[in-house]
Amino acid sequence: MGCKPVDDHAADKSNLESLLEYFFNSHGADAAKLMLATDSTAGNNPLHTLVATSTSTSTVSEPVAVKIATQLTGLFKKWAASNLSQNHDRPWFMKNKNGDTPLLLAMHYNLEDLAFCFLKYDRKKTLLASAEKENPLEFAVNNGCQRVVAEILDIIVAEKDLTSLLTFSDGSNVLHSASASDFPGKNLISFPFATYFKVENRDPYNLRKF
Repeated sequence: MGCKPVDDHAADKSNLESLLEYFFNSHGADAAKLMLATDSTAGNNPLHTLVATSTSTSTVSEPVAVKIATQLTGLFKKWAASNLSQNHDRPWFMKNKNGDTPLLLAMHYNLEDLAFCFLKYDRKKTLLASAEKENPLEFAVNNGCQRVVAEILDIIVAEKDLTSLLTFSDGSNVLHSASASDFPGKNLISFPFATYFKVENRDPYNLRKF
């Protein structure tokens, strides 16, 4: 693969950030391709695995996982070949065997900071890729990810062709969830939704027409 020989003294072995930087600098596009590799058991790429090992019962804390994910995605964008243009050529768009993108998996485990990390890049396409399995807004509501709910609503304000995400699979919409006493984000989502209807002059009773 034309990889450069590894110099044991070139990187600080106690610093994962330095190791990742050194690895990508040494192997370039070949290292980026490894981000697209999936395991045979669950079909997880490295981002899926990072999420799965960042739960409350694991040894990797969410803040550490966010730093790793941010660095990995940044290094991938830096070193990926220019001809990687399809959705399946971006690890944050990829689905595992269960159909979950890294974003959906992060919300499943209520790892909101990690979910924000995946929304940072190509946020519209990230939502669309996730929506092929489940409505990501509905998924965020059902998993109590209140800050992600607010962020997705803000994205919908900016991206007018995403309004279909406002209606859920059972015909209800985010306003039903906002008025439910057991939804932890009901107060938080009121402002971005009020902004949406004020800017777009939408009638909330016509949501199902979207």
